[in-house]
Amino acid sequence: MLIDEVEQVQNPGLGATLIWRFACGYESDETREPAPLTYAFLVVPLLFNKKVLNVVASTKKGLRKVEEKLNTEQSLLATSQERVVAMRGLSRESFALALRTGLISVDTAHASFRARSIALPMLQDEGITTLLRAAEKLGTWASQVSLREFCFVFHLEL
Repeated sequence: MLIDEVEQVQNPGLGATLIWRFACGYESDETREPAPLTYAFLVVPLLFNKKVLNVVASTKKGLRKVEEKLNTEQSLLATSQERVVAMRGLSRESFALALRTGLISVDTAHASFRARSIALPMLQDEGITTLLRAAEKLGTWASQVSLREFCFVFHLEL
């Protein structure tokens, strides 16, 4: 029963939407650079973790503040790499779905992706809205630091 509930929430459709909103946030600064492809495999495992989601959603000042808050969650950070690896299949399915549905486009020459539209969908569900806003915030913050710094905050290996 619990497995079915998890699969209903952690599905490729929702993951595709999170990757898309991350790309929207990443491109929201003046540079308008596309997001490095690596991020597509980090967004879903990070935001499908309730503690990480809550920290990102409740933070307003950026990635440094997220890092401060997460430093009190050493057990969470110790397992973040394992979570990214374990959810690689879901991330791949989510990315493929985002690409197939036209939410994102890929620049293979530069190993990057970008949002094809930035219009936020009209949603009634507060939980989904929180996830989408958190993905966009994460994208904005990721665009302000290097990939190495981003991974350092979440204790991820490149």
